[in-house]
Amino acid sequence: MWLEISSAIIIVVKRKRSQVIVIPIQILNDFIDKHISRKGLSERNTNTILVQKHTFGKWTKTPSVNKIIEILDKTLENSRVKEGEIRYRIVEHLFEHIMMREMSFGGDFVTEALKGDFVINTTKINGRAKKVVSELRQIGKVSGKEEDEIKKIYSELENEITYFVTHLHVAVQREALHL
Repeated sequence: MWLEISSAIIIVVKRKRSQVIVIPIQILNDFIDKHISRKGLSERNTNTILVQKHTFGKWTKTPSVNKIIEILDKTLENSRVKEGEIRYRIVEHLFEHIMMREMSFGGDFVTEALKGDFVINTTKINGRAKKVVSELRQIGKVSGKEEDEIKKIYSELENEITYFVTHLHVAVQREALHL
């Protein structure tokens, strides 16, 4: 389950010890620009981007942002989130039509489509709804309605862990490079 508010995307993974993952909107926008919208490519480096298969069979289509958030949600739902920079394998059986490719500055693909991972850097937050709202207010606005939505999330949970995403990117799976 995920909730979108003006300053963040909040993913809630309910289990015995639930996890709340807060992705600030600026982190998400940077991820979208670099790995989906294909903006900010460097002249010297290639960039790993997410691609989707066109109906005519080529891996060049740009996936929708909502589809990528759904994939991120399902990937985290099937993983145990930990503090630090961790690779999370994209759930293949649910998203066979999403792959990674390296793209050059000129817009040329330099690799074939390969399986990939989300690489997420998180920090643990000690606190519940008030602490999350406080952290989000440091980076953007949080309306009273959004604060109530965050409080509602925490009212339905107990014994949860909250993680704040500090960086998000994608990478080709190491095993895929050795094919």
